[in-house]
Amino acid sequence: MINVDFFVVFSGEGNPKELLINLLKETLEDINGRPQANETVSNKVEIKYNLHREEGQQLVGFTIDLDEFEELSKTVIELFIKKIIDSKDDGFDHLLKFYDPILFSENQRYTQEIFQIEMRLREALSIVFIDTYGKNFYKLLKDVDVTLKENPQEKQMKIHCENEFYFLVFSDYIKLSTPKKLSLEILTNHINRASDFAEFQKMLTDNPITNKNYLSFLTSLKEMVQPIENLRNCIAHNRTLSKDVIGNYEQAKETLKSTIDEFLATISENGS
Repeated sequence: MINVDFFVVFSGEGNPKELLINLLKETLEDINGRPQANETVSNKVEIKYNLHREEGQQLVGFTIDLDEFEELSKTVIELFIKKIIDSKDDGFDHLLKFYDPILFSENQRYTQEIFQIEMRLREALSIVFIDTYGKNFYKLLKDVDVTLKENPQEKQMKIHCENEFYFLVFSDYIKLSTPKKLSLEILTNHINRASDFAEFQKMLTDNPITNKNYLSFLTSLKEMVQPIENLRNCIAHNRTLSKDVIGNYEQAKETLKSTIDEFLATISENGS
């Protein structure tokens, strides 16, 4: 079922439902290239509520039914919206779109893609940090400039086969190559990990990730993760994705996937 919910602020003299039916009729005729029966189109517009304000405006909620035009539904919605926006002289002052199953379906597809990408990224990052800080598998981020918004407990992470990377947002990934400012806790960690004083001195001045392959991988993430985060934010808040957001995401997605694959192949070759 493809029913899309809209809301308009209407201040015209005519009947808003009749005007909406006419605009939908025009939309379907433009797209299909043939006349549409008035009765058929009128059954596709349902007024859910109409609140009359003292200022003469009407707040109208309505649904359009596009089941018969499933393959063209996205095009119908886009053109229908444009026609309403362009009909300001008829009294359409403001338009909002709410429930939209087509948008939901698109967001589901992107969500699945991001799920796969992020799990692969968590896998690569877990290798980097466990190899670097392997003594405590659930406190891997002590030396880097990342603050978790939640405070995950080791017991829960262990039960769910997770670690701290499951509690990061994409924007946190770009900080993983940035060391924290020195604190007593960090100094203690350095002392515990250093084999001699020379190594301890080096830890004080170096990035916490000293392996060149690891550091190169972490640094390369900075340009790739933000476009993915931008798209995921739109999905999380049920917003329509702009062409720029989608384009930037597609480019970053392919680059990130290749970077992760190359990194994992490299460490496998080095370990063989």
